[in-house]
Amino acid sequence: MERILSLLRSLGTLLGLFSLVAIFIAVLSSLAAVLIYFLLPELRSSIGTLLAVGGLFLLLFVIGAFNQLKVALLGRRGRYGTNTTVMITAFALIAILANFVGARNHRRFDITAAGQFTLSRQTLKILDELKQPVKATGFSRRRLEGRG
Repeated sequence: MERILSLLRSLGTLLGLFSLVAIFIAVLSSLAAVLIYFLLPELRSSIGTLLAVGGLFLLLFVIGAFNQLKVALLGRRGRYGTNTTVMITAFALIAILANFVGARNHRRFDITAAGQFTLSRQTLKILDELKQPVKATGFSRRRLEGRG
């Protein structure tokens, strides 16, 4: 292990350049995986491969730039920056999760004082007792989009 680390240290600049390329590929493959998941569902089988490639290159970046990352993360500015990044990421993930759950479980509630948008118990009882399907027609003063 010590031999590998000494070899990595001796390659300095080349390894730093390779690390930048690795992080670039890791970010691109992760973004591609997210875009494929949402925009091209027929290609979802390739998401695991893209994430694995991104993870591999991210690992190579961390190995190549370990000393620089250690100094950047453990210093005073690094701790504050890391804390800020974690908080922003946590807030964004919570917002995305809330939006995802809200879109999947759409509910409407009638919070008017008189319950004007809720069917009465008597109406619900009559609808439950019907034996045939009901056809409803609605009328509105506004024209619907796309209709003449």
